[in-house]
Amino acid sequence: RERQFDVAFMGERLITTLGGEEKDAITPPEGSVIVAHDLNPADTAQLAEDYPDTPLVLDHMGTPIALAGPFGGLGQTAQARRDVEAAWHDGLARLAECPHVHVKLSGFGMPIVGWGFHQRAAPPDVGEVVERLGPHVRFVIERFGPDRCLFASNFPMDSVSFAYGTWLDAFTAITADLGAATQRKLLLDTAARFYRVPSPSA
Repeated sequence: RERQFDVAFMGERLITTLGGEEKDAITPPEGSVIVAHDLNPADTAQLAEDYPDTPLVLDHMGTPIALAGPFGGLGQTAQARRDVEAAWHDGLARLAECPHVHVKLSGFGMPIVGWGFHQRAAPPDVGEVVERLGPHVRFVIERFGPDRCLFASNFPMDSVSFAYGTWLDAFTAITADLGAATQRKLLLDTAARFYRVPSPSA
């Protein structure tokens, strides 16, 4: 099986072929990180296994298409959506076995996930976002731990579904019971460490 994906090594765009020979010819530059954009967790796991010494971050929690409702012909039935969720969970479980992989907690406001928020006359409030997105965010955190999860916004793309302030307040509520130290990791420390930037003192 050969599928081509665009892979970013710290801003340097390279092409790798999963399951083919091209991947063996690519050596990430010294000090690189891989940003896995528009890859599902299963394909990202293959990429992570191919490059075990290079830090990798999965964008938008793997963006399970039609997880919450129909989109693009997918997820037309409740069973189909359960299948999407099961495949997403399985891919994340495999990916979590790779200790060099991190996950951005973002992107679930995109219409592709299937909420249908963008089609409503009024956007969801904080409480509804907590109720509907919260279990999925917590699943990822529980799988990877706060030292490998980092808050992200995906704005302005997610603004078709809800405001940035709504997402930030919802995320804060979703993680409130984890405690202030864990929230700091999710909101600041993990990203600072992954991207090798200074983190302000507590």
